[in-house]
Amino acid sequence: LVDFGNGEFGDNLIQEEIGLRSYRCPENIMNESYNTQSDIWVVGCITYELITGEYLFEIDSDCGQTERDRRYLYEMFKILGKIPRDMCLNCEFTDDLFDNKGRILKMRNIDYTSLREILVDDFNYEQESAEELEEILKLFLDYNIRNRISAKDALNLDWLKIN
Repeated sequence: LVDFGNGEFGDNLIQEEIGLRSYRCPENIMNESYNTQSDIWVVGCITYELITGEYLFEIDSDCGQTERDRRYLYEMFKILGKIPRDMCLNCEFTDDLFDNKGRILKMRNIDYTSLREILVDDFNYEQESAEELEEILKLFLDYNIRNRISAKDALNLDWLKIN
């Protein structure tokens, strides 16, 4: 099931923001840019939601746009690790989001965790299953769109094949 309310044609991108905030890809937050690899990020977020019943990144909207973006990036950093410094320092909104070391402004102390830890501790997954799921989800949730799995390659994952 898909909601095409924010759908765009690849050759005519009009909106600055895409998708639900809980599914927004980092490149859309940092640069107001997106492409089909942004949809791959969404698939990773939705997959997590399907296996846990919870959003991977859930942010309260009790603050302004920039603060929400920082909180969302904080959640990404906390679970997926830091975004590469060069991406942070060379994005459209660097001055609003990051300091000169690539840390999120006003949010320097991050309590890091991992997808595996969350799956085991919060959702009672077995360690082996959690490790496998983390490995798969990270293919979809790579910060760098050039490294993020393609749709074609995702369809060939054994994990997604129905036997």
